[in-house]
Amino acid sequence: QNIVMAIIRDISERKLMLDNLEYMANYDFLTNIYNRSALLVEFSSMIELAKKNNTKLAVLFFDVDKFKHINDTYGHAAGDLVLMEVAARINSLITKEDILGRMGGDEFLVVKSCVKNNDDLSNFINEVFNAFNKPLEIHGKTIMVNTSIGAALFPDDAQDRYSLINFSDDAMYQAKKIIGNSYKMYKDIKDNFK
Repeated sequence: QNIVMAIIRDISERKLMLDNLEYMANYDFLTNIYNRSALLVEFSSMIELAKKNNTKLAVLFFDVDKFKHINDTYGHAAGDLVLMEVAARINSLITKEDILGRMGGDEFLVVKSCVKNNDDLSNFINEVFNAFNKPLEIHGKTIMVNTSIGAALFPDDAQDRYSLINFSDDAMYQAKKIIGNSYKMYKDIKDNFK
């Protein structure tokens, strides 16, 4: 007499747990965009693809102007909502070939693929500034949010991820020092670092 034994397991709960772990490993819990480590992995892949296809990438480093003032004035919960809205507004402007991630705090990075020329990049940056012209309504308060942006180009300014991030960060700090709510290209400020 043959005996057939079947073991039936409900794996849906385990699958959900694994999906959650994968999500937490790759996405920022607050803004639902790539976290720093996942962003760096994707960025490396984009550089390899750009080398293969002989195309340009733009690397844009953003931060929220006077974010500490927002936190101090309206509270950290409001600050979190500002970061969520900033991420959502930038995310609405990028294509599926681009990536957006949170570097930490109020700092974000966009890697824009297939940038044809400086006009192409300027148009995108203007779209970002236009997206922030509309104030945020948070906890019954109207908050104007501005951003400073630094941009570097692959392969013009550098060909490795580390340098491109640092150069766009340097350019962003120059934009912030001047007035904020503006942008700088690394090629225009690099002499400051010689």
